[in-house]
Amino acid sequence: MVTMKGSQLYRKIYGCLAGGAVGDALGKPFEGMHYKDVEKKYGMVTGFIDGVHTGDVTDDTRMEHLLIKATIAKKGRVTADDLADVWLKAPLNPEDFWLDTRAAFIKIRQGVPPRLAWEGNVVTGSGLMFMSPIGILNAGNPVQAVLDAREIASIQQPPLGADCAGVVAAAVAEAMKADATVDSVVKSVLIVSEKMSLYPEYGVRFRTETVGEAVEKAVSVARGYGDVFEVREALYNECLGYHAIDPVEVLALTFAMILVSNGDVEKALIGGANLGRDSDTISRLCGSICGALAGIEAVPRGLVERVEKACITEGKATPYMDKPLSMVAEELTDAVEAHVAQLESHINTFKKLL
Repeated sequence: MVTMKGSQLYRKIYGCLAGGAVGDALGKPFEGMHYKDVEKKYGMVTGFIDGVHTGDVTDDTRMEHLLIKATIAKKGRVTADDLADVWLKAPLNPEDFWLDTRAAFIKIRQGVPPRLAWEGNVVTGSGLMFMSPIGILNAGNPVQAVLDAREIASIQQPPLGADCAGVVAAAVAEAMKADATVDSVVKSVLIVSEKMSLYPEYGVRFRTETVGEAVEKAVSVARGYGDVFEVREALYNECLGYHAIDPVEVLALTFAMILVSNGDVEKALIGGANLGRDSDTISRLCGSICGALAGIEAVPRGLVERVEKACITEGKATPYMDKPLSMVAEELTDAVEAHVAQLESHINTFKKLL
């Protein structure tokens, strides 16, 4: 009998969580920079740099672990209300998060329904950056992953930002399949995003009408390159949005890097970090999706240990990330298995009606 830790499900979940955390920490110092400035100041970054990288993570990973806590507590599909409950029960410090998350937290604390807490917020990548657990829970079902992610992201993001969150969840859901490939992930993403309309101002900037077209444009650029450093100039010329926090830009650059790296976790992490712009989120998403594709064995062990040491064992354990990623992966695997049992019960109920 295969033990949990020997199962492909556990190894993919662990790889997704670890790859994401490492990417977040690796890209953190270069957030908001131009890739040329990153290279001029630090050279071609291929790992943690002493005196530059602390190994600590950003609000991307903090938000993900709050969502994981909600999933583990529910042992299955969660809603914006479930996530809000975790927010309110945890000793959450709003200053640990980006402006739209802070605003949503304050509104919810004042009684605004979680699904309406996004109103008045700017479209950013704050919704897509923590949606990997939704893809994990919906392994093999990208369409349902989109629906669930939209529900969760409504806690802080307008519809376009919630759509982009759905794309990330769909990518992870596809990557969780036993036979998934880089091409199948990209294909799945393009299918679920083909009718996600861009706001007029986005359409003008990206010269496309849908999220899917923007991602496809970046993927087309990426297909002409085999090196994560060489592709940067072309991506800057063709795929930048209104700001580094533009979620459509983040998606475009992420899937371009995943394609150029051919799903190699370490290469994708490095590519995302060296892009600058929203480098913590891009590198994080590259790590999450490629980690789900390849499993924990493909995530550089030394980098995982550095992140865990910085976030947990050096006295920095927080309400967000308070235990080793291997243990979090075990608990999340348990929750996924419980969810599968619920689905099987649902299917059996339908079978009795046939």
